[in-house]
Amino acid sequence: MYFFIFRTLIMGLCVFVVTSLSSGCQFKNLWSLLLVVFLFGTLSSAIYFFSIFPRIQPIVRKIFFFYPLLNTFLLILLSVLVPGFHLASSTTALWLGFLTSIMFSLLYFFAFYGKTHSSVAKKTIKQAKARVLTR
Repeated sequence: MYFFIFRTLIMGLCVFVVTSLSSGCQFKNLWSLLLVVFLFGTLSSAIYFFSIFPRIQPIVRKIFFFYPLLNTFLLILLSVLVPGFHLASSTTALWLGFLTSIMFSLLYFFAFYGKTHSSVAKKTIKQAKARVLTR
């Protein structure tokens, strides 16, 4: 659950920054911006969660641009669903999707760099202090 929330927050932050810097993306008010950030982060994290299943993973690995295209699709979908959110064109959505993916990868890398731990316990062998008894 922590992973899902953390991924949603990072993805929402990326969408907020990228859409704020773009001139082809417009929001009518703060609520539409917050709704887009929340829905984008949640939907992206949910789709990522289902894409890491063992049977789906080889398919996703073959599609190199899967996540940037997924981000583009989500932005286009949210521009239709959320009132007050408007994209100038599909090319704008494509660039925003790629920029969001790059920014997310960088933020995610720096957030978890050096913090990964192995789930396998290290077994240490201690030298025994014993004598061998013979007859």
